[in-house]
Amino acid sequence: GINIIVPFESACEIKTNTVLSSRNIDGFNKISGGLYQTPNFSDAANQILIEIDAAVSGVEVKRI
Repeated sequence: GINIIVPFESACEIKTNTVLSSRNIDGFNKISGGLYQTPNFSDAANQILIEIDAAVSGVEVKRI
């Protein structure tokens, strides 16, 4: 699996193009299938963009 840690104050978008057996993406809003954004994403000047296109069993994202 993939583990990603994102600073809590950072705006972030995650796109996944894979079929995952598990997703743990706390603190993100699900926009559509495979697209997640932090609540402050659209208004933020600086944004972190993460795209996951791989065969993995699971993704865990934590905001700290």
